[in-house]
Amino acid sequence: MEEVRTELAICNECGGHLKIVKDVDWETNNIEHTFPENETIIKVIERYKIPFTCSICGSLKFPYKALNGIAFVWPKPIEECQGKVYIPENIRDNFKTSFGVVLSVGKGCINKKTHEFVESQVVPGSVVLYDKSIPWKMMIKASDGKEYSVDLMNILDINATVEE
Repeated sequence: MEEVRTELAICNECGGHLKIVKDVDWETNNIEHTFPENETIIKVIERYKIPFTCSICGSLKFPYKALNGIAFVWPKPIEECQGKVYIPENIRDNFKTSFGVVLSVGKGCINKKTHEFVESQVVPGSVVLYDKSIPWKMMIKASDGKEYSVDLMNILDINATVEE
């Protein structure tokens, strides 16, 4: 007889939420599988090769916490082929927009025109589209010891999210 139980826990290293699935097989042994609670973040981390991850649970672990209306974004270069369309290198270099994955985002900011609070509409793991000329570039050391370039921008400069 086999029984499956699911529990929630907190990762000791990054503080992220974990989902623990226990397969209890009475004839053999207990088998325990640990997954981040948000499994879509793991898919995004693997697809875009993001180096800022927790060594225990594999979820996103960025060393900085964005405040107010700031977002840290892992820039993703525009690929040679988008679907079945080939994009030559000289065209890719002249694109005015960039893609990226949000690593950390603040809660929101005050819109300077309307003086109203604008809540952030993106979360860590969101794939976003933004103007290539807007962000500041920062070099940030990941858990593997290497430094990587990360874009820093205002959340109002994010133009769209990309549905995957």
